[in-house]
Amino acid sequence: MIRDTLSEFLDVTSIQQGASSHPYQLEILEYNILKFTFANINLVDSVTNEPESHGFVSFRISQLDSLPLGTVIHNSAAIFFDYEPPVIRMRRIMN
Repeated sequence: MIRDTLSEFLDVTSIQQGASSHPYQLEILEYNILKFTFANINLVDSVTNEPESHGFVSFRISQLDSLPLGTVIHNSAAIFFDYEPPVIRMRRIMN
C-alpha cells in the first residue's frame, strides 16, 4: 500500500492515473491523502531478485490556479510492506 499526502497547493479533483507496475485500487482519504492498494502484489525481496523487488505507480495532478511564482510544493508518500514500518519518500517541487 502507498499513502501519498498531497500538498494543499494541489487540486485533488484533477488527478489522472498513469502507468503502474501492478494493478491497484485508488482511494481518496480525507481531502488530500491518496491510498494506492496493491492486492496480492507479492514482490520478492531484493536479496533474492533485486529487479523483481520493485513496484511503482504514477499519476498527474494540477496545481491550484493562481499560485504565486516560487511557491514550493512539498509531497511525501509512505510505502507499506507487510507489517514493517513504512518507507517514507519526500519530494520538493518549485512552481
